[in-house]
Amino acid sequence: HSILVLIALFLLFFLSFADTLLVKHFLKSGTADYFTAAVLGRSIIYFTMAIAGVMFPNVSEAEAKGENTSHLLGKSLLYGTLLCLAASLFFFTFPKFMVNIFHPQYSDTVPPLLKVFGFAFIPFGLINILVYYNLGVHRMKFIYTLAAGTILRIVLLNCYQATLFHVIFILGLSGTINLMMLAAVTFMGERRK
Repeated sequence: HSILVLIALFLLFFLSFADTLLVKHFLKSGTADYFTAAVLGRSIIYFTMAIAGVMFPNVSEAEAKGENTSHLLGKSLLYGTLLCLAASLFFFTFPKFMVNIFHPQYSDTVPPLLKVFGFAFIPFGLINILVYYNLGVHRMKFIYTLAAGTILRIVLLNCYQATLFHVIFILGLSGTINLMMLAAVTFMGERRK
């Protein structure tokens, strides 16, 4: 059981950071801009990790007592979605402000990337919640779906990385597909209860 948890967390980590390895390997120009936008945009994942961290023990406890846990998932996804949207809208509206606070030397080149980066990472923020939920209710079959989504992301990033905006688009597309697949597996598991 602990090996499966380790695999799930590794896949989640790799899913969240594989793009930086591939960008460094395939693209030579603009990588500093991409990494700067990635660090700021990836903060969306950390917001939802806080929600998942609060949800996980509650889900585990409710599952151990034989109680229904779907309401905890629903609330977590709702709050996660709202938080992700708020952060993405903030990045979209004030990208230059964010870059000037943390990396003013990139204030001319990073804001256009940051405007879209936040939206590309919304699905991954919600994937965090679904992964921790499935771990909390001891359903491990989701790992196959997570692995398939990770492979899809790597394949798409290998095939379509002509520009930094292509990479960000592929992040959003592969994240959305992975989120839909993972949500389907999770909600099918809920109906079987």
